[in-house]
Amino acid sequence: MFDCVGSIAQAVGDGLKNTEILGTLLPLLNKKWEQFSDNDRSLLTLFECFESVVFAIKEAIEDYAQNIFDRCIKILSNVLNNIKTNYENLFTETDFYIRSMDLISSILTALNHKAEKIVMNSNLIMILREFLEIRELCIKQYVFAMVGDL
Repeated sequence: MFDCVGSIAQAVGDGLKNTEILGTLLPLLNKKWEQFSDNDRSLLTLFECFESVVFAIKEAIEDYAQNIFDRCIKILSNVLNNIKTNYENLFTETDFYIRSMDLISSILTALNHKAEKIVMNSNLIMILREFLEIRELCIKQYVFAMVGDL
């Protein structure tokens, strides 16, 4: 279902900004967002779906952006802690890291200057700094991309 919604969002673009559609779609996606645990791999397809939806509706995600952003930050913190506990966890946690970073990036792009408050009230910058200490280039690449988005 998530792939289908994501594909529809990509196909119709800002045509998805219909109040009636968003009034139904966003609460349903948000409900699913809250049902999955932070380490449930099913969450990864929902991340991709949200990325497509956020890209399509842009600033219309504002009412849900804080909740989505906070969850991404929480997952990034969990990934960081898991890697610090055992570096080998990096290889099982990378998908959650990448999807969280990509979704945060989508939110920043969609909200533009309105994202400033969300970022300033988070520990995103501190998390990014800590990720820079990890020696994997893939991790560093995403951090620098996020800095560019900021």
